[in-house]
Amino acid sequence: MASFNSSDPGAFAAELIRASLTGLASASAQRWTEGVGGDRADAPGAFGQWKVALESQLEFLAAALGTRQTEIFVDHVLWSRWACIARDVPEHDLRVALTALEEVVRKELPDAPGAQAGDVVATAIAEFDRAPAEPPSHLEPGTSNGRFAARYLLALLEGSRDAAVEAVDAARAAGVSIPDIYTTVLQPALAEIGRLWMLGDIHVAEEHFATATTGLVIARLFCELPRLPSTGKTVITVSVEGDLHELGIRMVSDFFTMDGWRVIHLGANVPAPDLRQGIIDFHADLLAFSVSLPTHFSSARSIIELSRSDPKTREVPILIGGRALHRRGDLWRELGADGCATGAADAVAIGRSLVGLPPPEE
Repeated sequence: MASFNSSDPGAFAAELIRASLTGLASASAQRWTEGVGGDRADAPGAFGQWKVALESQLEFLAAALGTRQTEIFVDHVLWSRWACIARDVPEHDLRVALTALEEVVRKELPDAPGAQAGDVVATAIAEFDRAPAEPPSHLEPGTSNGRFAARYLLALLEGSRDAAVEAVDAARAAGVSIPDIYTTVLQPALAEIGRLWMLGDIHVAEEHFATATTGLVIARLFCELPRLPSTGKTVITVSVEGDLHELGIRMVSDFFTMDGWRVIHLGANVPAPDLRQGIIDFHADLLAFSVSLPTHFSSARSIIELSRSDPKTREVPILIGGRALHRRGDLWRELGADGCATGAADAVAIGRSLVGLPPPEE
């Protein structure tokens, strides 16, 4: 039987939602069918599709409640609205689904947690119409590096690894440094790939091709990385358990390499106990991990708590970053980390500070 933290209504509500995710989603989907009625409700697979969609909404609701960050759920609802518009799903259907979700959590959860969860959903419904018609582009084609990013993106969309490599080679020939290629060419192009997927303009296979090709490009650039003299320090870089997004932290690992660190890059989705053992086995001076989605905050907290519980790892500083922490204030402190980075260069600067090294050279 699950053990719940009833001293914090938000955390309690989050735990209850995660424990009863399927039941709450099913009840909400059933209310959705009653709310929309007619052919849409009776369409083959409609109930199942909305049940899955509502499970996702509940996961983000739990993340918002567990961290007292209502905007996590609001942002996800706005993202869902964009996705519906792009896929010709009536916005009304999403609004009905959210109304059903609010009614279900208020009814099915205990009084205080149910009220808190319902209030978060109500806030998102009230914000439903404030988003622009679609999210803004991440490209800056008016700049020289932005044009290289656009050229790289076009190669990805055309399915040409050769053209992608040629775009990066052209940037290098024009004098763009490897750090700038990462931050002003590769990252904006990948962000644009994510935006296009969300808008329904590309499919998962194209997104995976972009990820695989960018991994190839990064591996190719690794041998060219400029490197400062050794700092004598070791950093472990990894994505939080459950997070399959690895390219961002992989770029961060290369920035540490350029700064003279011994880098142990573990990739994505390493179980917390094995990560703790890795800190011990590799004699790490710093653990740096990324969190791509708010739904992984509970995993981040678990990793930090597990590391702090072991005398062999509790003194190792922990640095976190990633898209999920953007605009989240001091949430990283609540998770128990020692620092939070907004980008790769920032990660190196903060990492140096955490292990007692002087600031990086300009």
